Amino acid sequence: MTTQNPVYASQAKPWLKYYDQKYIEQTLPTVSAFEYVCQRNKNHLNDTALDYYGRKFTYADLIVNVKKTAAALRGVGVQKGDIVTVVSVMTPEVIALFYAADMIGATLNLVDPRYSVEGIHEYIEEVDSHLLVCLNVVYERCRQAAKRTNVEKVIVLSPADSLPPVMAVGYKLTTPDKNKYASNVIRWKQFIKGGEGQSTASEPYDPDHACVVVHTGGTTGSPKGVMLTDNSFNAIAQNLNVQRLYEKAFDQVMISPTPLWQFIAGQIIGGSLRGLYAGGIILLLTAPIETGLIFNGWSFLVMFLNGAVFSAIGVVVSFLAKNHADVPRFSNYIIMPMAYLCNTFFSTEKLPGIVGKFVAALPLSQTSHLMRSISSGEAVNYTGIGILLLYLLVFTVAASWFIYKKKNL
Repeated sequence: MTTQNPVYASQAKPWLKYYDQKYIEQTLPTVSAFEYVCQRNKNHLNDTALDYYGRKFTYADLIVNVKKTAAALRGVGVQKGDIVTVVSVMTPEVIALFYAADMIGATLNLVDPRYSVEGIHEYIEEVDSHLLVCLNVVYERCRQAAKRTNVEKVIVLSPADSLPPVMAVGYKLTTPDKNKYASNVIRWKQFIKGGEGQSTASEPYDPDHACVVVHTGGTTGSPKGVMLTDNSFNAIAQNLNVQRLYEKAFDQVMISPTPLWQFIAGQIIGGSLRGLYAGGIILLLTAPIETGLIFNGWSFLVMFLNGAVFSAIGVVVSFLAKNHADVPRFSNYIIMPMAYLCNTFFSTEKLPGIVGKFVAALPLSQTSHLMRSISSGEAVNYTGIGILLLYLLVFTVAASWFIYKKKNL
């Protein structure tokens, strides 16, 4: 009797059959993380790169801010190989700092602003930073932590620096800055202004250059600093790009331990129950009001079917959408007009000719008509229920076809 050596997934790589050959053979870009962002978005400069509490930054804005920040870092003496410690949440300024430091060959040491004075002190000493960047709300802790270290300058930024104007004013009124700053402190705007006239040229690409230091959770001991290189970030960016094209909601299907029909049924039933939950809340809120309307088992059945139909449509859309931006388009151009036209605000009988017949046949029109007739005590329209069931069948089959096609079953 002969035994075969086991074939491990890491060797067989069965997932590769779901990707085009050009992506399998794709090599990592030989540029810095910042240059990779520039290359990938040179034709999307007016697209939104960051959305900070409603204030949008395009890729063009991001690139300009990164170059200004790189010049400012050079203006305060940061050189290739230096490590800058940052104690902050992820604001647009910190994102610009990350790419700017990478651009000039420096490294960011990211520290959680929730850490104690001792913790921040340990992380500053660990990398021997001479420059510290921190939020104004944690300045006092950072000031104490920087004692007995080689920190020479401290750059202070505020969460309000990039907020929309009205929100920035509100933040400053509710969270006034009461810090007494030492003489070595530079405010963010002053820091950026100090970079005027400095070079914005990038350092030559080095695949082994560490662009950031992050820290482990410290489960089995003190947290350890982990240095991530340009290649690490480029690999992540490339992986996200492939996932955007190939996986979308499909990644849930790939790792689901349940049979395919159970996955599809779960998605549809889950959406239906969410619809019932919302409808039930409305009924509870209106229960004390004497409306004279009738709600019974048929009402809940119609709500359930309506939720199931739109959940099945949602599964189909998730496979048709090329990226997250496509989903709002579906909502704006299909769901929104349907909400206005489908017997909600005015009767479909008022619409002219074939347009009225088309709108009347849509699932939301059927649901609206059924709910109105049931609540007014009229006989149940079984044809309307049959149409909803037909929609559910069609879109469930379509969802199954997309998933089977993707899984190559």
